[in-house]
Amino acid sequence: MNRSGLFCLAVFLMFFGAPNSNAALIDRGGGLIWDSDLNITWLQDANYVKTSGYDRDGLMNWYQAMTWVDQLEYGGFSEWRLPEMLPVAGGANYKNKWSRNGSTDNGYNISAPGSVYPGSTASEMAYLYYNSLDKIGRYNVSGKKNKTYGIEPPDPFYNVMTDKRYWSGSETSILTAGTFNFKTGRQILYALESVKLHAWAVHDGDIGAPVPIPNAAWLLASGLIGLVGIKRKTTGQAC
Repeated sequence: MNRSGLFCLAVFLMFFGAPNSNAALIDRGGGLIWDSDLNITWLQDANYVKTSGYDRDGLMNWYQAMTWVDQLEYGGFSEWRLPEMLPVAGGANYKNKWSRNGSTDNGYNISAPGSVYPGSTASEMAYLYYNSLDKIGRYNVSGKKNKTYGIEPPDPFYNVMTDKRYWSGSETSILTAGTFNFKTGRQILYALESVKLHAWAVHDGDIGAPVPIPNAAWLLASGLIGLVGIKRKTTGQAC
């Protein structure tokens, strides 16, 4: 390919070669995954508590997990948090621990397609599991046990732990907090202090988004394209 062809290709990639912005999970590089549906950024390493050396096995009670995420700085950013787990129907309903149709704040298929509240974003971990990652839980919405279920493979994440649940940042009034199991797709409450579970940090917004090209650069690119157009007109060539 000659120089003119290479220049045309470069111009095309500049304007049309951006990643697909319709994807729910977008790898921003540097260990950051943006969920465009929830507009939050997940750490790609789902057990960064351990791999960073903060804790030996990454298991902490809720208070310890909150302390860790409050002081976390990653990629030049602070203000990380644990995922939210709010009432899926606007009012807390934790009575039925075995709900399988996504109708309560405990149970399976919360926000899953075909559930009572499909696509609900109240539980960020449930939404990630059932919608963004398109996984299925241990039970389907009709209550029948699925033969295969779980997080494998967990792309684009790694170190997604299935031996224990993950804490949410949502504390209830009965000294418990919501948790999520990435092996079975089940959401349930656990005691804040006596149970040790994993923690996965998220950040509001698309913090790993590419820096927009300055106006001066766009003007330069436009000028170069104009010059190429003039040259092509005189030589009879086109991109």
